[in-house]
Amino acid sequence: NFIKGVIIGISNILPVSGSAIAISFGIYEPIIKSLGKIRNKKNFYLLLPILIGIIVGVLSSSRLVKICLNKYYAQTMMFFIGLILGGIKLFTKKLKGKFDKKNIIIAISVFVIMVLCNIFIPKLDIAAIEEITKFNLAELFLIGYVSALIMLIPGASLSLMLINLGYYKEIVGLISKTLAFNDTQPVLLLLPFAFGFILGLISIAKLIYALFKKHETKTNFAIFGLIAASVISLIINLNIKEISLLSVISCSIFLIWGYLLAINIEKE
Repeated sequence: NFIKGVIIGISNILPVSGSAIAISFGIYEPIIKSLGKIRNKKNFYLLLPILIGIIVGVLSSSRLVKICLNKYYAQTMMFFIGLILGGIKLFTKKLKGKFDKKNIIIAISVFVIMVLCNIFIPKLDIAAIEEITKFNLAELFLIGYVSALIMLIPGASLSLMLINLGYYKEIVGLISKTLAFNDTQPVLLLLPFAFGFILGLISIAKLIYALFKKHETKTNFAIFGLIAASVISLIINLNIKEISLLSVISCSIFLIWGYLLAINIEKE
């Protein structure tokens, strides 16, 4: 369970669904049910190695992702876009034969809302802790809470949600900095996000499980809208200042690599 947790943690740093990985491991339903009754000792002991594994997975992979974002930003973003496009191709199999008016409206609505959020919602500038206002702390708490909601939905990706809202690079950077152990600022900034995330996991688990069981098709179309919006969000945030033949070639290679990797992971 610890090893499974590590893999789920790594998947949450990448734009891959941690819940989908949990389903493939056969531990999604036990996690959801245990979160709903976490006071039960048996459920707590089941969750403990998984949660520790997720934390280890996130911490161990965040530093590498931060280096890639800082030094090879365009290539990393194109790799993510490739992963997402590969995931979309396979995800559409779940939607086959279910494209009615209501489901299409749900997908388009989620798509439009997430794209507008990326464009118009002001992004938190991760500054010194003394410069962070109560509003910023509340914002981080809310993002943590919503992140838990997204992570619990099979097919949805925590990283994609953070990318859509424009917080992915900042949150990954803070997580990476905590590994330095010489600065308390990243930890203090992550606390409201972590509290929101933990509270979200515990309070939403039952609701997500019930909604997904009763409205699986509608949920899948909402996820499809989220995934499609994340591609637009990544393109918006590419911010390429200089375009050269070498950068075009390298970006194309990483795009194809991500696409093929996503398809092969799903096949496995």
